[in-house]
Formats: sequence, C-alpha cells, structure tokens
Amino acid sequence: MNETIKATRSDDAARLRDKMTYYAAPNPSVVGISPPIPSGSSKTQMGFNHVFLASLLCPIESVSSFISDPPGTLARLQSGQIEVTAQEFPAFLWEDNGKNYNPENMFDGLFRGYLLERVGQNFIEDDYANTRSGYTGPSTSLAEGSRSTRACNADLHQMDTIEPAHIAYACVQVSNIFRAQPATDVCDIIIGTSRN
Repeated sequence: MNETIKATRSDDAARLRDKMTYYAAPNPSVVGISPPIPSGSSKTQMGFNHVFLASLLCPIESVSSFISDPPGTLARLQSGQIEVTAQEFPAFLWEDNGKNYNPENMFDGLFRGYLLERVGQNFIEDDYANTRSGYTGPSTSLAEGSRSTRACNADLHQMDTIEPAHIAYACVQVSNIFRAQPATDVCDIIIGTSRN
C-alpha cells in the first residue's frame, strides 16, 4: 500500500511539475514569473533561490518585510535568519499571496491563494475540466473552458466537497515542487525538518 501511495504521489508531482511556474504567476495568460524558469530546469533554481518563488514560500509573518525589502528578506531567508518551519505557514496559502494578511485574524484569506486553488483543481480532475464548483482540473484552474467526455476524478470518486486532506495534499505538492533541494520524505515538509 505504501508503494502505491508513493507512486501516486510521484505521478501527481510529475504531471504537475511543468505546469507549476505557469500556475505560480498571478496572471499567467498575460505574463509569467520573473525571472522565468525553463521547463526541465534544475531544482537549484527553485525555492529561496528564486525571488518570486521565495515570495510565495516566505513565512506569512515575514511577507510585509518581503514586500518592502525583497533582496534583504530573501538574503535572511537564504541564511536562515528568518526561520522556515511548519508552524510558519507560507504566503501562497493566503489570498493575494498574503499581501493583505491580518495577524489579528490569520484565518482571513487562509487557503484562498490562487496557486493553492490551481494545484487543487489540477489534482481533482487531472486534465479533465468540468463545470462543477470546487476543484475542476487544469483547464478550469486557469479559467479555460474545455470539457472532456471522460468523467472527472471528482465525479469518479463521488467527491462533492473539498476536505482538509485535499488542501493538505495540494500544500505538500506545491512546497515539494518549489523546493531547491528534494525532500527526503514528505514528512520533512509537513513537520518542517528540512528547510528549502
């Protein structure tokens, strides 16, 4: 069973990897992330080695610092002066990548980040768009309107709600793909024992 889970997670990551820099751009049909990361690039260009991806992975409590001083904050993230742990949620989880984060109400906008929604939509339907609300596939994750004749994964598995496990899975996949170093285990990401 563990081998099947590992293979499924690996398949999901492989299908998602080439789409991630496109999904990461706030408005990908207009402009991609800068600097661009060509398909098939080394993971060393990812994570805190890329200024835009670092802004997405930046702990939410440091987002205002990143907005006001990107180079300085990036240097502190790279050096470990700003600690990145599982308790420090990344900015991509919030609406507008945490730009309007309210420390008095951390739940306002939480799990509403466009990147998280796009990745979740990608997994649920896996290349088959549907018109249902919720997670709807790669085509609709970017507001495209195609439809396949095959039922989407959400329909096949009778999913009509987004569960916490779906959100957690999307979070782990985003974090793992954007890391500069491969995690030795998904648990490293979840419990925060590895940094990049």
